[in-house]
Amino acid sequence: MKDHDWELVWEDEFDRPGLPDPEKWDYETSGPLKTEAFELFHQYTAKRKENTRCEDSCLVIEAKKENYDGKRFTSASLFSRSTWKYARIEVKAKLPYGTGIWPAIWMLPEGFDGEGWPSCGEIDIVEHIGQKPKEVFFNVNTGACNIVNGKAKGNHFYCEDLYKRFHVFKMNWTDESIQFFMNDELKFEFRKESSDPEFWPFDKPFYLKLMLAVGLLYDYGDGIKEVDTSVFPQRLLIDYVRVYKKQQ
Repeated sequence: MKDHDWELVWEDEFDRPGLPDPEKWDYETSGPLKTEAFELFHQYTAKRKENTRCEDSCLVIEAKKENYDGKRFTSASLFSRSTWKYARIEVKAKLPYGTGIWPAIWMLPEGFDGEGWPSCGEIDIVEHIGQKPKEVFFNVNTGACNIVNGKAKGNHFYCEDLYKRFHVFKMNWTDESIQFFMNDELKFEFRKESSDPEFWPFDKPFYLKLMLAVGLLYDYGDGIKEVDTSVFPQRLLIDYVRVYKKQQ
């Protein structure tokens, strides 16, 4: 699909210092998927500049090692007040690193209240797991294809400079497929092979999430069982978010 087929309909360049634009972004203070394991480690905060701020024309989401409300770490998770059905979303970001660090740029359906996952659908524009410092992941989760049943659809790729420079992560979502790009290179495509909503729940509006969590530890057989506290603080930097709709 050619670039001129898409029209810019929403954007944030984060060029106003201070807290993120409240007309565009809101905060969550607990994980939307009831992830109690993460909540034992860290606390998402709201409207706290130590964790979320616009600085040097970037959105900064900062994970800090500090005692806060009985937790060991603080960070933030923002979600867009706007929702979109079928769109191109571009996010220019520099990812953080470190064992236990989990940045994600992803989408959940409008009105999601923590129930009905994964049948509701999830779109992961990009995820990074700190134990794999040179890998990024692009995934979708649905009722039929998800991480719980071992059938999640996606792909992962190696990149030597994830946390050294900005990369552009882009998703093209239509009524036929969802394509995932990194720096304009197609990395994964999920096609609508069935209209069954358990396979394809993506014909409804979704909102965008910008998240930096602490405490994600997978058993990769590497013996790692603790968050690497030596790397803190860590920052997820977002240069811009741009949303396009296909021209009619």
